[in-house]
Amino acid sequence: MKNKWKIAFWCCLVVFIISVIIILFLSDFILEQQVKFRLYDYEHCEELKADFYEIINIINDTDLSYNEVMDLLKKSNLYYTYSKNYIWLANAMLIFENGKLKKIEKWKSCKCTRFN
Repeated sequence: MKNKWKIAFWCCLVVFIISVIIILFLSDFILEQQVKFRLYDYEHCEELKADFYEIINIINDTDLSYNEVMDLLKKSNLYYTYSKNYIWLANAMLIFENGKLKKIEKWKSCKCTRFN
């Protein structure tokens, strides 16, 4: 009779220790993912702020023509791509018609609300 209790005790103890190890591992994994997400969110907000300030410079310092905007972007260190009527920044799209800036649109999902 005593052997059954000993076996049950050791089985329960092993199951408990394995459960604790799994819970600790998963909590560490979840915390690590949260830290990575927060760092990505911070970098994304910095990218968004850079685009925002570059758009302010474009509107204030140019006559809103395609060529002048391209010259200003070439002088900046922002990443951009372009075609005949569009310029894409990291989070915004500049749309041109007849060589003049027509509209600025958000073209990526953008959740940043922190502008310092």
